[in-house]
Amino acid sequence: MLAPDAERKRWRFLLLQTLEDMYFDESGDFTIPRSPTTHRAAVVMGVAVSDLIHNELCQEFHRFVAGLDASECLNGEPKGARLSYAHRMAFCEMLTGYDGIFLTPVTLDLSSLCRSGKKHMTDGMYQALSASVETMLYPEGREGMRLIARQYRNLSINQSLRIYSLANCIREALQHAIIFLGNRGHEKAWEDVRFEIDRVQVRPNSREEKVFSFMVLAWLAGWSRSKPFTLVREIHTPDHPFVMKYDRPTGIDIGKLVRDRIHWVNSSESWGVQIADIGAAIVYHAAHATDDRDGLISLYAALMRNSPYGAGRGPGLITPLSEVSEITGAKYMLLSEAMRRKSSL
Repeated sequence: MLAPDAERKRWRFLLLQTLEDMYFDESGDFTIPRSPTTHRAAVVMGVAVSDLIHNELCQEFHRFVAGLDASECLNGEPKGARLSYAHRMAFCEMLTGYDGIFLTPVTLDLSSLCRSGKKHMTDGMYQALSASVETMLYPEGREGMRLIARQYRNLSINQSLRIYSLANCIREALQHAIIFLGNRGHEKAWEDVRFEIDRVQVRPNSREEKVFSFMVLAWLAGWSRSKPFTLVREIHTPDHPFVMKYDRPTGIDIGKLVRDRIHWVNSSESWGVQIADIGAAIVYHAAHATDDRDGLISLYAALMRNSPYGAGRGPGLITPLSEVSEITGAKYMLLSEAMRRKSSL
């Protein structure tokens, strides 16, 4: 725990930030089980916070953390997996009071990858990266691409899946923010954007950081060609800050929107990442629940009041395979039903 003066200075610094902030954390270790009959999933949570509510939410979350029991924290930092049921529900209800925060989880069903996940995620991507070397105009670019390809091939399957899931979550969170934080005063914050990602066990400037920082740009650029970001004509007028800064005749300028804006941080130093951690833990435990006997599905439904997802998306299932199978989707029907009930309230 920081000394009182140091803690006050830290929070005063955080309150001075005036960006459209997005925070990301995960729950689960991305380990593929040995058998497809063993249910296992991993969750990445994206949290977009408008500058319009940034300061107020920051202060209220600080008050929420101050009321937690010591056993619910690690070195003074709140941990979603440790929070009591009552405090997790209080957390969900706290977020519900704000217009300007949107939660976007993506859930990777690891059981469905037992037979093909490693080959698809490492060998296939390495070949694709290697094939793109000759498309680079300059020798420096070709050598840089070869290095990235080698570094990606040397990642563990857990790291590869984590990077893939993070990139998916950033794309989904961006799309939600573009639409739902595009008016009502929130649009002004698009002058600048910052992505904060929990460093977890990643060393500063490690291979995973460098590869991800490049791969997220490559994935987002590729996905934007086949599935462009959606703009709403009535909202995203020619004088809209997002349109003026990032929209081009060929589509959204992904490089300008994302490059050099990804920051790997220690969760102890980012209240937004701590919110993402608690949200990810709630979705993770709900994704493994077989019923609502322990109230895990109810917690999930309360949390997702702040998500633009409809019942059809459930917990935001993703897969590196061609598509999510009906068998895989059926495992999460309880979560979809909970969201359907939420939308009818």
